[in-house]
Amino acid sequence: MWGIVCCGTIVNACLFSNYNVHASPDMDMSEPAGRREFVRLLVGWSLCERNRLGYDQTITFSQELGCYEVIVPQKENPTKHTTYYCNDSVVAAQREFGRHCRCLLATKEKPTARVPDGEKLKHTVVIKDSWTVYSHPRDSDDQQDDDDDAETAQRDMLFRWPEAGFVPVEDARNEVLLLKKIKDGLSGMEELDKTYPEIEDGGWVYQPLALETGKTESVIDSTREIIGGLDEETRKGVPFCLHMRYAMTPIGERLRKIKSVEELIVVLYDAMKCHFEIHKRCKILHRDLSDNNILVVREPDKTVRGMLIDFDCAIDKSVERSAVRPERTGTQPFMSIANLEGMDIERTVLDDWESLLYIVCWVGTYGINEHNPGVSRSADIPIKKWRGANSSGIGREKRSSLVSVDIFKEHILENFYKEQKDWE
Repeated sequence: MWGIVCCGTIVNACLFSNYNVHASPDMDMSEPAGRREFVRLLVGWSLCERNRLGYDQTITFSQELGCYEVIVPQKENPTKHTTYYCNDSVVAAQREFGRHCRCLLATKEKPTARVPDGEKLKHTVVIKDSWTVYSHPRDSDDQQDDDDDAETAQRDMLFRWPEAGFVPVEDARNEVLLLKKIKDGLSGMEELDKTYPEIEDGGWVYQPLALETGKTESVIDSTREIIGGLDEETRKGVPFCLHMRYAMTPIGERLRKIKSVEELIVVLYDAMKCHFEIHKRCKILHRDLSDNNILVVREPDKTVRGMLIDFDCAIDKSVERSAVRPERTGTQPFMSIANLEGMDIERTVLDDWESLLYIVCWVGTYGINEHNPGVSRSADIPIKKWRGANSSGIGREKRSSLVSVDIFKEHILENFYKEQKDWE
């Protein structure tokens, strides 16, 4: 995405990547040289490829059908694709920085006529579209046992750009591959059906690129296509991101859609049972338990299940060696104290179980569903300080509320929403 900043006669062009903003040198409109550079910028924008301007050519609106056509890479051959049709979403990419994650409700069935305005398609899948930091695999010769090198290895995985033309099949953080491994590892366990997402199609997104010959080829959508033209020094410290998209089932509802404490218990049990088996059988650690990553799945007979989603931050512990100083991952109100404070210890399943405790505290205070809003978000209570800019400060706040049973009762339990029945 591009932007322009004007201050008096000075103009700067800004190029946004997932985690950085890159600004051009000053262009002074009162000087001929500045005006010349600005004209060059406008000409460059008019001639460059559409994807370099921020357009995603794999999602287009069809006037004929009255809905969006979304190209999703095929599961078995990511260079080919399946077209899905969509006119609704459950999560929008509303932030300027980060993964730009959005979730679309879609179907493979092409409408036979234009979809009337306001009418929703009969959706069968959720399409997740996001940008993920590519974890560059290290050569075995580079592996060292000392702590300092473990930290360097972690940084290398996040900031080391692969060579141009690479095919990212070995990415240690590939969510599609992790979900495939989970499905294989849990096959035959019918009691876990619908407690984790299953991939219908998905992989890295390829954008069409026009060549000077007039032909078109597909290139993988990545940070290189956005800022690859900048000098190497500018690109230092910029995470290399790849665009991923996949279609999955079943379709779930947010945790705020539960109807009772009994349903909450069932949903959380299912999600954590799934979490336990995934770690036991697949050696995959989730690392981002939150109220957004546990969904409610309602069966046709009204039975509810809990589904654990969003494995963007997950690691395959059979592949990745844990660094002594692991990166902070998760959602602030639900992150473990060790995670928030950046402690020099390995992240384990206990960190995720600690996150479950915070989820229960959070919904107990602020209400289990949208019909019971709970305590006001502006109320000056200790749990309010679990959300903020300073992760270490949040860690200290949590630590102060957990020093004893009496303090936990005073800080947290006494502030549970009193109108909600059955908390006892």
